[in-house]
Amino acid sequence: MMSTPSPRGDALDIRKLQLTGGSSIAITLPKHWVDSAGLKAGDPVACQVRQDGSLLLMPRPSNKPASQKLTLELAKESPEHLFRRLVAAYLNGCDIIELHSKAPLTSEERSTVRKAVKRAIGLEVVDEGPNAITIQDFLDPTEFPLEKGLRRMGAMTQVMFTDALALLATPDMPTDGTMDERDSEVDRLYWLINKQYHTLLRDARLSSRLEMTSSQALNYLLVARIAERTADHAVRIAENAAELKGTRVDPAVVRKVQKLADESLGIFKDAMSAFFKRDAAAANAVVDRAEKVHAAKRALVHEIMELKGPSAVALAYILESVERTASYGSDVGEVAINHVVAAGSE
Repeated sequence: MMSTPSPRGDALDIRKLQLTGGSSIAITLPKHWVDSAGLKAGDPVACQVRQDGSLLLMPRPSNKPASQKLTLELAKESPEHLFRRLVAAYLNGCDIIELHSKAPLTSEERSTVRKAVKRAIGLEVVDEGPNAITIQDFLDPTEFPLEKGLRRMGAMTQVMFTDALALLATPDMPTDGTMDERDSEVDRLYWLINKQYHTLLRDARLSSRLEMTSSQALNYLLVARIAERTADHAVRIAENAAELKGTRVDPAVVRKVQKLADESLGIFKDAMSAFFKRDAAAANAVVDRAEKVHAAKRALVHEIMELKGPSAVALAYILESVERTASYGSDVGEVAINHVVAAGSE
């Protein structure tokens, strides 16, 4: 007996199993779903048993994730607003982004589009006309899985932090400008992981190809966001360390800040390792170490406040970023613990 199909996608449609042919178990499919998928009797339908015990039905057997197309109608808006819309479309897993405008596209709009394409991994302009531009994502998600991207993010963030501490030790040391380039690369990797996550949510077939559940992918996204923020603080440390150039600073205070910074970097590094190894004990140890950094920071703030001149302000900002790095390491540790517990329950 067929149940009445519901137009609501979130409604629960209860159907009974039926015995057919004496030994086979069958279930009827909602007619509105069959019609919307363009199926007819005799067409193949793919079935996949998911880790949570549910059964995923796909209209056509294919391992290729379904593409998602988005059309953006351009109006009079600032380059910043257009850039944000393009990034949002990319992060939400859109494979094809078409931009249309009633008026001819301006050079500023075209420049903004190319800026977004350059900042995002996998995007390319595939068609361009007077009033329209088409962007397409050519990256196969399986070619750059979440773990590979996150490991790259963690390694680059640690290098950035190390370089910033070197500048703190020698403010007069010339910089090569690679700090901003690395920060942009960390952002690109974070955007990619964000996109991969949303693509996985949209197309469950990607879950088996990446050998990762949506809950596991969420943990990778959370850690990626933390790593991106940690990289931002590495940039801030470098910027404030440069402010110490030509100033007189108490070497003893600088050494204490450096020591605390080394510990914060160690916390972040060990937290990332605990996440990848799924080591709950190591993750707990990281969280405990971060608490000690907070206490040491409070004591060191008083010494910095006794200093005179602009160096005190720069050191205070550096110390703030050092503490934030330890806090972010603690956050990664907590996600790592959740990662371990979730893996044990799956």
